Amino acid sequence: MTDDPRHDAAPAGADAQERCLLEVADLEAGYGLGRVLFDVSLAVRRGENVARLGRNGAGRTATLEAVMGVVPPTSG
Repeated sequence: MTDDPRHDAAPAGADAQERCLLEVADLEAGYGLGRVLFDVSLAVRRGENVARLGRNGAGRTATLEAVMGVVPPTSG
């Protein structure tokens, strides 16, 4: 546990949407005609540490680029 107030738990009664900093649902994207992401969903909540792991070509960078708008998502 930390004394940093930025990491406090959400108040009782707060719904999950309020605690969520980033939520991605059913994201699909690709480069040109090549599709590389299919039905990607994730949620990052306050105080969480998150890592995307996978082999080469697994879509780690494409996911971040789609979330940032660098690669336009086709769905999600």
